Amino acid sequence: MAVVTLDTETAVALDWSAKGKDRIIQNVLNILRTYKGEVAYNRAFGVSPDVIDKPADEVQAIIADDLSARIEQDEPRAQLLSVTARHNANGDIVIAVEIEV
Repeated sequence: MAVVTLDTETAVALDWSAKGKDRIIQNVLNILRTYKGEVAYNRAFGVSPDVIDKPADEVQAIIADDLSARIEQDEPRAQLLSVTARHNANGDIVIAVEIEV
């Protein structure tokens, strides 16, 4: 098992041939970067859009609960260890997660 830290600022191109650990990491990033309601045939996929325009500390609380449930259902091979939210230099919220794969 390996511990991996991911965040919403990480630029990762979709790799259709990803396998093993790389596929799990990519799946978790997809969950993290998708809001519920964006996927046409799976409206429950992704995180709650309630985080939009909220302060970082509120975002962290909302995302931690939501992401834990989504990862457990949609990518059970990953275990969520921690979630943090912070503002970057532009004032945007960056969400970072630590997972075990």
